[in-house]
Amino acid sequence: MISSILLLLLVLTSSVCGKFTVSVSQTFYQAVENSNIMMEWTFSPIIPLSKLDVYCAFWLSDHRTSKILYHLQGGVEHPKSQDEQFAGRARWDREDLRKGLVRLHLSRLSINDSGIYRCEVFTEGDGNGGFNECFLNVTAAKHLPAEPKEGEDGAAVNIGVVIGAVIGSLVVLVALLVAVVFAFRLRHSGEQVDPDPEESAGVEL
Repeated sequence: MISSILLLLLVLTSSVCGKFTVSVSQTFYQAVENSNIMMEWTFSPIIPLSKLDVYCAFWLSDHRTSKILYHLQGGVEHPKSQDEQFAGRARWDREDLRKGLVRLHLSRLSINDSGIYRCEVFTEGDGNGGFNECFLNVTAAKHLPAEPKEGEDGAAVNIGVVIGAVIGSLVVLVALLVAVVFAFRLRHSGEQVDPDPEESAGVEL
């Protein structure tokens, strides 16, 4: 991992031709899938769009496979050259180019978007320009367990609670009845029978 990062840092060097330079705001970006991100490059000197060529591409870390994100030549954009992987997700602002900025807005990131992003800027005609690169690492989002849908798991839980409450109430009621009967029998078994009044009178005579 460390050796890969060191190799990447060696790769992320700007190419300068003459006095035209391209710089990258960050060399490393970290993001989570399904999120959005903006990567930014600056170039100087600032020239009219009609004389500007901009070429931005996505490269896998092995530098063998590339896909076009944005192509502007002589101030004219070529959207059909954009790779389908980034169709509808990569956005640029021409007004930023007039200020010497190249801003890539990339939405709905996926794991496959991890790799090297290179931006090349040239002046139309003489080829005076340069490039710079940055690395984007997209990690998987942690998925939370789905909440039970109404009428399914949630309903089953509610029914179980009701049944448990009813059974518990019945058990308590039966226990109370048994206790009352036991107390009643115990009380009457301990009482003594009163003697017959007539027999008591005969004894006194």
